[in-house]
Amino acid sequence: MTTTRALVDSGADFTTFSSDWAEMLGISLKNDCIEETVGVADGRPSKRYVFQKGLLIEVVGERILLPIARFCVNLPIAYLGRRDFFSRYLVLLDQQNFQFFLERRVDPEAEGDDNSELDAAVVAR
Repeated sequence: MTTTRALVDSGADFTTFSSDWAEMLGISLKNDCIEETVGVADGRPSKRYVFQKGLLIEVVGERILLPIARFCVNLPIAYLGRRDFFSRYLVLLDQQNFQFFLERRVDPEAEGDDNSELDAAVVAR
C-alpha cells in the first residue's frame, strides 16, 4: 500500500494519479494502460494513461473502488475528480473560514468488500 496527498479538483473529470504511482504499484503505462488525450484547464492537450483493471483506494478512511484509474506523467499531486469522487460526496468549501467538508451521499457498504487489499490510500489533512 502507498500513501499520498490529493487535491480535490472540481475541474477534473476523473481521479488522476502520478505515473510514479503506476510504477510503485507495478503498472506499466506502456503495456497495461491505454493512452488518451484530454483537455486541461489551460486549454492544452495532455496525455493520460488509462488502467482499466481499476484500483481500490482509501480516501479519508473510506474504501473506494475506481473502476478505471488514470495516470499522468510528471503530475505533482493526485487529483480527485468529479465523476468518481465528487459523485459520492456533497462537497462544501467555506472560503471565508478556510474549511472543507465532505458528506457521504451513498452507503459505503453497498460498494464492495471492505476486506479487500488496498492498492493506495489518500490522506486528507
